[in-house]
Amino acid sequence: MSGGSFNYISVWAGDLSELVKRSHDLREMAESLEADFPDSAAARDTRRVSDQVTRLACGDHPESQALANVWHEVEWWHSGDRGRDAAQKAVDEYALRAVEHRRFMSWYQPEGSDG
Repeated sequence: MSGGSFNYISVWAGDLSELVKRSHDLREMAESLEADFPDSAAARDTRRVSDQVTRLACGDHPESQALANVWHEVEWWHSGDRGRDAAQKAVDEYALRAVEHRRFMSWYQPEGSDG
């Protein structure tokens, strides 16, 4: 029997854009691992990757959304529309929010999370 049951998802393991296109196959792989190898690290990590890829495919990626202002200010600085000070301010503000977020996430575990 040849491979291909999951449309050769392993070939695309290192290519995020291809994994996004194949998020259905990745989700099926996660479900298969959870069924066939419950509680395994491979099942857990495949589910996590699948969930992250699905979030990217749906445009729900809070980490990049949180960086949007930084990216905006750096882009405008490099374009000559703003000075470096505006970019530095955005970077500093992001750092403060990131510290607060990490402090919150250090004790908060979403439902179904195994830490």
